[in-house]
Amino acid sequence: MHTVQIRLEATSKDLYFLSDPELAQIIRTILTEIDSLTIMNAHRSMVYLSMSTLEGILSNVLALNINKIKNPPFSYPKKKGGALKDFDKLVLAEKIALAKDLGIIAPEFFDTFKKFKEFRNYMHPLVELVDKHPLDIGLGQIALGLMNHTISKLEKIRFIEEKIWKVISGIPVYNSSQKQIEFRLFRPLRTHSFLVTEDYAGNNTEVNFDLHIGEEAVFNFVFNYENEERFHMLRFETRKNEFCGVLHCEHKYAWRLIEEYNSKWNIKTVEPNKVSIRIDSTNLKLYLNGKEELSNKSIPCDNKKYVGFFNEVSDVYISNLSIATI
Repeated sequence: MHTVQIRLEATSKDLYFLSDPELAQIIRTILTEIDSLTIMNAHRSMVYLSMSTLEGILSNVLALNINKIKNPPFSYPKKKGGALKDFDKLVLAEKIALAKDLGIIAPEFFDTFKKFKEFRNYMHPLVELVDKHPLDIGLGQIALGLMNHTISKLEKIRFIEEKIWKVISGIPVYNSSQKQIEFRLFRPLRTHSFLVTEDYAGNNTEVNFDLHIGEEAVFNFVFNYENEERFHMLRFETRKNEFCGVLHCEHKYAWRLIEEYNSKWNIKTVEPNKVSIRIDSTNLKLYLNGKEELSNKSIPCDNKKYVGFFNEVSDVYISNLSIATI
């Protein structure tokens, strides 16, 4: 006799956009509970947990953009005296409004989000009695849908250095407390974990980071990014008999080393490498552990295009990323 197990999941567990791994683990546990609630038609609990989970997600994402949302054009809530409210004092309605301005919540769903914020208050039975708007299975499914829609929208986004980064491929994971971005393997794609800036081009920019890379690994800094098929990159290479330098991609997953930029860089594999990349209106300069590489070469650069990173061959991570205008 064979036992057939059917696993029914009503929620998405891809929470790599959250920068706090402990929060992500808690929310995954709650999402597993919600999976069970959908089978039992526990619609009230679906509304309560879906909206509470949504608040936890919005809180984390807004905190990653705290300086941005406290300035125009955002309408950050104020106290009676005119000073800005403490972030931990914001209520769900205020977080929903800020999330809409940040582009996390589509304007056409904004009123629905606000309404379900009210339904969450039905955790207090007297509120439901006064409102006389009973919760049913349909409303439970809508609340679940709002949460899943938000998670789905955020799956391909990372908020790093208060800039929006788009996930092209793989599972890049940002840990804000440790200021680390982990680029994981994601076979069979050649661009394992690939991130590019979405709302920010390289306008006279200095990019600094610590590169943590092992033996037989490859990490790429992408610039002049137009799309997945057209970009340039600086390759940090630790494989034997391979060269670092500048590469040009002209077709998806296919790129070539530009011969005049071939080089052997002294890349550390035991301790982090200090990397500084400066992009002006026409040229790019690279400093690795305090030494300018390719110093006698001019690297053409279009600072109106986007920048990014991706790994090859094995996992790599960077820390202390900073992006500043020069």
